[in-house]
Amino acid sequence: MSLILSGTDGLSAVDGTAATPAIRGTDANTGIFFGTDIIGFSEGGVEAARIDASGNFGVGVTPSYRLDVARSGSGVSARFSQGSFFSYIFSSSAASYFTADTGGLTSYGVTASTLQMSAGNGADQLVVSQTSVKPNVLLDISGASAGRIQFPATQVASADANTLDDYEEGTWTPTAGGVTVNSGTPVYSGTYTKIGRIVYITMAQSGGDITLTGGGISNFSGLPFTVASNATSNALWSDGSGKTGTVYAYEGGTLIYILQAISNFSNLTALRISATYSV
Repeated sequence: MSLILSGTDGLSAVDGTAATPAIRGTDANTGIFFGTDIIGFSEGGVEAARIDASGNFGVGVTPSYRLDVARSGSGVSARFSQGSFFSYIFSSSAASYFTADTGGLTSYGVTASTLQMSAGNGADQLVVSQTSVKPNVLLDISGASAGRIQFPATQVASADANTLDDYEEGTWTPTAGGVTVNSGTPVYSGTYTKIGRIVYITMAQSGGDITLTGGGISNFSGLPFTVASNATSNALWSDGSGKTGTVYAYEGGTLIYILQAISNFSNLTALRISATYSV
């Protein structure tokens, strides 16, 4: 192996390797080595860093970014790209990474809790959760779940008066009591929306011809949530032809009672109920 040292060529013709670098001190396996458009740095005979043909600088990794840093065997890395401030950080042990570039911002963190934010190149959503402590919250700005805020299926109640801790919507199946069927087969269906402690319900009759017993005896059971023991609720029922009255939720139970005149209301074919109560 020849070594050229001159004012024209400088120090050349000796590339070396990571194990035996071309430029070194008294430590024979620590120094600088060269390749085709590559400058490498070795420690203890192992490559520690390099500058590649694109000017990318890698520490512990063959660089793919302007600055690419990795900790061997740990799964931890940080990457900086030309034209952006911060590109990528990843930790396999904590299952977390953070990305910020000209296209947007993405952040993930997963240990016992989760924080996920993405925009631009990501899925445009924010997810915050803490296992067994706080409810999962999903805010999706765009995509398949756009415009949604998600609460857990089972409410995690909060003692904080300023914290909304539950939202749910669905259907319920009313069961008639104190109602006489004159003809046909009436079918009852209902919907509900629960926001915190407040429940808004609707109920509709389709088919059949029914009579409501006077004096508030007629009722429909099966409310989706038990009415608070100290709750009162008054709302409207109607049949679409001018017959109307009020209803109230049975305290401590799952019944809606219908209030109307003492005399029976007969030949109802389209009973409608809406009510709001607390739980």
